Amino acid sequence: NGLPLFVGENEGDQLSAIMQYKGLPPKSLMKRGTRTKKFFGDDGKPLNVTNSKGKVRNPNSKSFEMIIEDDEKEFLDFIKKCLEWIPEERLSPDDALQHPWMLQILNE
Repeated sequence: NGLPLFVGENEGDQLSAIMQYKGLPPKSLMKRGTRTKKFFGDDGKPLNVTNSKGKVRNPNSKSFEMIIEDDEKEFLDFIKKCLEWIPEERLSPDDALQHPWMLQILNE
């Protein structure tokens, strides 16, 4: 539909929007981050980010299953694998082209 998947007013709100669906990033990823302290406390919990409308987003408060139809299980799997926190665990472009959902689309 041409709209962003995760909408945020700024970096903190954007990250909060992602964490609503993805939960907290793994500690191993946070340790690699150069700006982790800007968004997370020493305990690994997100710093409180309230947007201009007063909205606070909580990690794991939404799921992709809430917005993707039941008959789209392969698409859901594809999206989740594309959005892995750890870059090395994400689908590579070659692997994405071999994913069952993509093969179905390419063969239509």
